[in-house]
Amino acid sequence: MKNIRGALAISTLMLGIASLLLAGCLVGDVERADILIPKSPPVSDLMDLPYGPSVGCSTGRSHELCGGSQTLDVYKSSSQSKGTIIWIHGGGFTRGDKAAFESAAPVLAQIRRGWSVVAVNYRLLYAPGEPSAPEAELASTGSESVQPHALKGFEPLVSDPVKVPFPAALQDVAAAMKWVSSNGGSLGLNTQNVVVAGHSAGGTLAALVGLGWNSSDPVFANVPRPDGWISFSSWLDFDFPGSWQLADLLSGDSTADPRLISPLRQLDPEDPFGYVAHGDRDTVIDVHHARAAEWIYSMGHMVNRVWVDIVDVDSAGRSLSADARWHSSGDGVNMGEFEGFLDSL
Repeated sequence: MKNIRGALAISTLMLGIASLLLAGCLVGDVERADILIPKSPPVSDLMDLPYGPSVGCSTGRSHELCGGSQTLDVYKSSSQSKGTIIWIHGGGFTRGDKAAFESAAPVLAQIRRGWSVVAVNYRLLYAPGEPSAPEAELASTGSESVQPHALKGFEPLVSDPVKVPFPAALQDVAAAMKWVSSNGGSLGLNTQNVVVAGHSAGGTLAALVGLGWNSSDPVFANVPRPDGWISFSSWLDFDFPGSWQLADLLSGDSTADPRLISPLRQLDPEDPFGYVAHGDRDTVIDVHHARAAEWIYSMGHMVNRVWVDIVDVDSAGRSLSADARWHSSGDGVNMGEFEGFLDSL
């Protein structure tokens, strides 16, 4: 596998260089005022609704302490109903919770424009072993409870972790989408226009749904087609050096070909439109993933089907915040372009 990966490293390096030379559907620099948008979630009484049997932790505790859950929160728009955005949290597939809206500010801002937001949890890669540890221990990340192959910085938060194989997380997102389709109408949601969106690992799941919905690979079985997909600071190309460890972790096989579960490898002309934003100084997930999206869409003559927003400076050439240029690209997206993308769906 080392020789194959060496070849992949060369090819992806050339891909990255080529992407800089091709004129893609690049989003212009953000206006300074556009980033001054709300970051706090609205209030809702539709919380922790189950879409599957795994309901996570008891009330008041973060579900990431229990290996995630199959639950969701609904934030309804009080204005005209343009559609529903399903928000998927990040956390390296091993942590995170729907209550944390990192990089979600542009999505939450759409509630005032007629979009409802459904924030979903999903089963994380690790669940607590038996017997379950006390709550104090669950909050600990002591070395004795960490799998040696876990991604650095995203170690499991559960005690005696037991792996929940991928594609459980992807299938959970698909199940949440179907729940929204079946039950959203009775809650006042517009289920005729459903967009999947996420940050980091959540953006990878959104891209897998948006690009893999019609794949013949059993990984994508039962994944419905969304009307659009949004990915902030996410893994999109597992061929890229530094992404192989994640591909191995997801597949559970250190000899697995990372291309098999790369979102961009699922691209075809029948896929819905997508929006990709990435900070140019992201050291968690390299900006190459956004550049790769631009290049692959260009090569397929489908460049008008994806918006690529490289978060770096505003329209006056002033640097955006360090967080936005790092791993919180949602805090620096071009809101005019982003809302134009949503309105085009």
